[in-house]
Amino acid sequence: MTPKILICLSGGADSVTALYESVAHLGPQNVAAIMFNYKSAHNSAELLFGRGHCLRLGVQFRTEELPPLGGLTKKNWNVPWRNTIFIALAGNMAEEIGADSIILGCNKDDADYPFLDCTPKYFKAMNRVAKILGYKVEILTPYIEKRKWEIMAIAREHGVPLHELWTCYQPKDGQQCGECPACKKLQAAIAHK
Repeated sequence: MTPKILICLSGGADSVTALYESVAHLGPQNVAAIMFNYKSAHNSAELLFGRGHCLRLGVQFRTEELPPLGGLTKKNWNVPWRNTIFIALAGNMAEEIGADSIILGCNKDDADYPFLDCTPKYFKAMNRVAKILGYKVEILTPYIEKRKWEIMAIAREHGVPLHELWTCYQPKDGQQCGECPACKKLQAAIAHK
């Protein structure tokens, strides 16, 4: 039996690539996506882009409405506890739909953030927590040892429309700023040959 995969989707390069790759390997009927509206300045654009990819691929998706999550500023590009919150809510949906795995698109370039919730050590611990709680769902990070430019190569291989990714933290007039750390990382990854 083909496993059911639940993607924690943001509309950004890594999770969207994981979505397209999962659909290519398993078919859309075996992939679902969960998105989170946590009321940040960039969140509405992320949701719009992510939802568009799900509709294009015929993938079941759900948006979870959350209270505003604090911590994201021009000096601090992290939302404290974000991945832990997302994993807990994704775990709830995974149990509901019978998914075997939850996929997050974290990559090697994310490990330089000050919080450690994008590292192999963190995900190993979260899988232990799931087992302690008696859940069988596995938290997977297929790109955790890959650089963003390597993920862009996978994206191209699976036909991800690179102009339909939202990564910006500080949009200006509804457009991506091109200046925040997320924009710069994506630009460098797309330009890498």
